[in-house]
Amino acid sequence: MEINQLIQFQTIAKTSNLTKAADELHISQPALSISIKKLENELGIQLFERKKNKIILNDNGKIALEYASQIINQVNEMKRQLDELVHHELSLRIGFSDPGPLWYCAPLFSSDHPDYELTTEQFNSNESLYDLLINNKYDLIISDLDYDHNNIECIPFLEDHILLSVPIQHPLSKEDSLSFYNLTNTEISMLYVGGSFYAKQKEIYDSLKKNISIKLFTDFFLFSQTVKKNNSLTISTKLVSQYRDDGDNRKLINITDVELKTVYKIYYLKGNKSTVKPFIDWAHTIKNI
Repeated sequence: MEINQLIQFQTIAKTSNLTKAADELHISQPALSISIKKLENELGIQLFERKKNKIILNDNGKIALEYASQIINQVNEMKRQLDELVHHELSLRIGFSDPGPLWYCAPLFSSDHPDYELTTEQFNSNESLYDLLINNKYDLIISDLDYDHNNIECIPFLEDHILLSVPIQHPLSKEDSLSFYNLTNTEISMLYVGGSFYAKQKEIYDSLKKNISIKLFTDFFLFSQTVKKNNSLTISTKLVSQYRDDGDNRKLINITDVELKTVYKIYYLKGNKSTVKPFIDWAHTIKNI
């Protein structure tokens, strides 16, 4: 007796018609008739009363249908739970303190591991990394915040630093690197996306506000038009430059100020190492961009 036979039996009972049942099961009517006859022979009883253009359950068939339905439901439940188990094993939830590494890492990891379902979001930097991990909100966290806990593993991951995007006709375009402390009367546009790295930058910008004016954009479209269509200086980063194209008419200049550099780390619970191992292994392949 096979599960397919029970499904065929259930379908015939539902339709009371071999032709309709065969169409629904996508098999031929003769093949279906042979299969049901084989089931009846295995059980040693007839399950149907066969009439012209109709086949209906007899008393034996009604009892058999109850058991067949239970078996089919149990098989479907088994498949569902196994699917959930496999789905859980092939999924990762990652929290990021900044959008830069999120927008850089998520598409690359998904491209290299298409079978994984990746859930990502930017979390509030005021939240405790330990609470986010121990409460199972994330499997791992990528952050430039310093955090130490006996139950948490920390691995250095990606370095990032500020770049200044300048039009090639701008006087600064002849520079390959510079310090913000050497700029005077300079307005710089920036796409504001929040995060811990910006919080660090803001302290520097505030200290230099007599010489540098930072114009914040919250609309990506407007910011993109600013980058592509006028002569304003704009902020980028090493990570952002991997996925944001400022165009051939602009040059990216390294900003040397150490305060405008950061290192992102991977944090995860030590007991969760097997779950995050695929991401950790992948991270080692792209850590030097």
